[in-house]
This record gives sequence, C-alpha cells and structure tokens, in this order.
Amino acid sequence: MPDVHILILTQNQKIAKELKDIIHAENRLIHIKNTDEADLRKLSGYALIIIDSGERRFEQGPFLKKMKAALPDTHILSITGKENYEQHIVFCLNNGASDYLTYPFNPKIVQSKVNVFERLYLKAKIIQKQSQNIDELLRNILPGDAIEEIRKTGKATVRKFDLATVMFTDFVAFTKKTQHISPENLVEQLNFYFSHFDDVTDLYYVEKIKTIGDAYMAVGGVPVRNKINPLLVCACAQAILHFMLELKKQKPDTWDIRIGIDTGSVIAGVVGKKKWQYDIWGDTVNTASRIEGACEPMKINITHNTWKHIKEYFECTYRGEIKVKHKGELKMYYLQGFKEEFANEKSNLLPNEAFWKFVSQY
Repeated sequence: MPDVHILILTQNQKIAKELKDIIHAENRLIHIKNTDEADLRKLSGYALIIIDSGERRFEQGPFLKKMKAALPDTHILSITGKENYEQHIVFCLNNGASDYLTYPFNPKIVQSKVNVFERLYLKAKIIQKQSQNIDELLRNILPGDAIEEIRKTGKATVRKFDLATVMFTDFVAFTKKTQHISPENLVEQLNFYFSHFDDVTDLYYVEKIKTIGDAYMAVGGVPVRNKINPLLVCACAQAILHFMLELKKQKPDTWDIRIGIDTGSVIAGVVGKKKWQYDIWGDTVNTASRIEGACEPMKINITHNTWKHIKEYFECTYRGEIKVKHKGELKMYYLQGFKEEFANEKSNLLPNEAFWKFVSQY
C-alpha cells in the first residue's frame, strides 16, 4: 500500500499529539503544522487535512471554501469541541469540510473516519491512474481533438482537408521473406521497424494512420492543418530512409524499403461504433499508394503535386511520366535530399537548424 500523507492543522499541540497517536499507522505519514502556516499554495499532496475549526481562521467560511477549491482531491475533517457543536458542524460542512470529529476524541470513531477517507483517497488515485492509462491508450489510437469530440458528442465529425500529404512505405519482396522466418521473428522485426517510424513521424509532426501488413501509412496536415505538411512529410520520409540505409551498413540483410508520397485533399475521421480507428480517404491516398508501388528499392517516389510544394527546399530527379494502374501516366520524381542550405552536415537526407527555423514560423 502506498504512503498516505495526513496533515493536522492546529495551534493546540495537545490536540495534535492525541490525534497523531490515534491515527498512527505504518503507511501513514502524519504532518503537524501551526494554523498560521496554512498557505494554500503549499498544502497539495495530502490525502486528508484535519483542521481545528474552533480556531479563528477556520471560523471564517471563505477560507474553508478557498481551501476546498484549491485542494479538490483532498478530504477535510473538521474538529469541533464547542457546546453548540451541531451548528458549528453544519457551518463547516457547508463551507467545504468532508466530515467532522468531536473533541474530546473517541479513538474508535476517529480511526474509523480516517480509514474511510484514506480508502476513498486511494481508490480515487487508482481510478485517476486508470483514467490516465485509458487516455494514453486512446491518444495512441485517435488524435486528441477526435477524443475530445467523442467525449462530448459520442462521435467524431468527418472533415475535409484541402492540403494534406500522404506517405506510404512498404518492404520489398515482403511476401517471400515471410516464407523463410518464423511468425514470432516476423512480428518482432516489423515491430522494430515500425516503432522507429513512429518516433520519426512524431518528430516531424506527421500523423501515423495505420499499418496494413508490411505497409505503413501516415499523413501530414491532418488533423492539425498547416501549410508546410509537404515539407514535413518529405523530411520525415528522408529520415526513415536514412535510418534504413544506416542500418543496412551494419546489417546487410536489413529489409529494403520503398516510399511513396502524394499531396492533395483528403477526408479524415472516425467511422463505426466499435474498434475505433482514425482514417483518411480520397484520391490522394490512392495515388500515394500507387506511387509507392512504382518506386525502386531504397528510394522515395513523389508526385508532381508534392514536387510543386517542396522543389525550393529539396533536390529531386525527374523520372518522367510513368503509367500507373487505374491512374494513367503520372509525373514522378525521386527525392534526393535537402538542398545545400537546409542539409545536415552528416547527411543531406537530414535537416539542419535552418530548416527547423524555417518550419517553426508556421
């Protein structure tokens, strides 16, 4: 059981000592402070605060109300020894106290009430932790604004994004590779690669959408709209390629990757009632997938739509118009790295400070 901090606020040292002796327990850390030390800014972190409400400061309703407002997760027990204690108890309860103790103390009643509020506090902490875990899990599945909207309305509105950049990656000859390795090893390797891709997309403000087999799908400019998503997605793709190239130097059997990128409009949102998933739809998604399929191993293939947005910042090689299934002939370019003014000294596939300074303006 975790330690529970309990604070006794009183100027009466006799009361403080009696109370400490009664409620002492192995997991309890009992703190005693003079009432004059009751600075609301320094009273957080206590499961229970026991106040001597007969003292002048606590006879003022506004102070009790301020204490409860400042410490919503802390229970307050009020000690009363006045002859007209019933009226005093009502006053304290109406102004923020959770319960009361009468003085002289009845040890069994005191211990019982402290036990109750200790359990309530610990249970609230467990619920709070569980809620945090659920929030963390949800944020790994859905964007933050979609979560808030679902909480408020029970659904997430499907929205159109006029400027978005979609990225697809997949591994070359993946089906053949799966025939020669165990299922456990296959999943372990996919997890290794995709976990790194997750880190990279986070760094470049790109939203991971999903994985489908060996394919990894992500988008820039969704759900947070921005004008520089073509640059960020291309930078993200280069960082992924750089990682794979460096890995291949150390481990020649590293899987080869292909990356395809297109820029345009998409529809994004959450559909259905079970197993929620934030997804994107539209011609841009389909084109990015086709572009990736038309890419050579260990290269990044982009469309003319993407090239128009990034040509001032990246070196590109025009491939010509290449026929794509269901799309006809499309102009394609290989992304070759940053232009010199934006390239990192270690590799032109990585950005320098000038690039980050530029994108930070947006």
